[in-house]
Amino acid sequence: MTNWYYYNTNDEKVGPITQRELRDLSAKGVVTRQTLLETEDGRKSPAEQVRGLIFLDYVSLVWYYYDAKARKIGPMSFPSLQSLAEQGVIIAETVVEKDDVRTTAAKVLNDIKFAEPVPPPESLNWFYYDTTGQKTGPMSFTVLKSLAAQGVITRKTACEPKDGEAVFAGDIGGLKFAKPLPSNKTDVVSLVFIVVFFIALIGVIIYINQNPVIPPLLPEPVGNNTEPLDTPSVLTPSTSPAVTSAEPAAHTLELYEKIDAGMNYDDVVVLVGEPSRKMKDSHNIEVASVPGSRTEIYRWEVKDSAGAYFEVLFHDNEVLAKNQTGLK
Repeated sequence: MTNWYYYNTNDEKVGPITQRELRDLSAKGVVTRQTLLETEDGRKSPAEQVRGLIFLDYVSLVWYYYDAKARKIGPMSFPSLQSLAEQGVIIAETVVEKDDVRTTAAKVLNDIKFAEPVPPPESLNWFYYDTTGQKTGPMSFTVLKSLAAQGVITRKTACEPKDGEAVFAGDIGGLKFAKPLPSNKTDVVSLVFIVVFFIALIGVIIYINQNPVIPPLLPEPVGNNTEPLDTPSVLTPSTSPAVTSAEPAAHTLELYEKIDAGMNYDDVVVLVGEPSRKMKDSHNIEVASVPGSRTEIYRWEVKDSAGAYFEVLFHDNEVLAKNQTGLK
């Protein structure tokens, strides 16, 4: 065991004393940080450079530490601070405070062996399977979250905790996934087409809402304003339905009111019968035009009811508007 000497305030050499006796003298304030110490072989150094000594100022001054929620805990003595470090309550990175001066526990408790901290959940090992089925890992949960945020891991990626069963990443709490990007130019074109389609659809919906029925349609056709009606056919963008003269079904006004926007030509014919005629022109009707679309008007005349009729405007084979005169 090493014996020590120390020099008192009168610069007198005192000793030899044991390591334990030296520690007791430092705790009582006889040996201070600035006291000069000397070993048996003549090596000299200030007492503050000798490990294991507890000085009176550390024991008597008030100490505080900040817990994980940044709450200030204290006051307490230095030995109490050491005891908490040995128990793992205070770790090397814990902020401690004395006389309004803050530092880390590692800088103050330099000869204390800190207890091993309990691993947080993020330190558990994880694996994931890439698109080729290759198992990648192990990694921490923090790394797993980073890969999900970068888009490397998606909701459908199979992930597996160490000693656990594989699950979809989307079923793991705490992961935030990147929004998928279009994989190639074809996807970009498809996306643009969808956007344009919905813009056009919104335009048609707005028009229908602002124009629920068509204004008074064309005056009684004269000259070459009508087409002869032939056998019925399905309305397509390139062909118009041929119609034949037929008496509308009974209760014409009641059936007329059942004609709703969005019904196709065949639905209307099933409901009220074949139209009497097709109006050749629609230049007096304001209709939202979409390139490549087709707008047609058909009239149903009521037999034995002078001047009574109703007309339906079809836009791309769907009812867009209607109008009636004299129906009962």
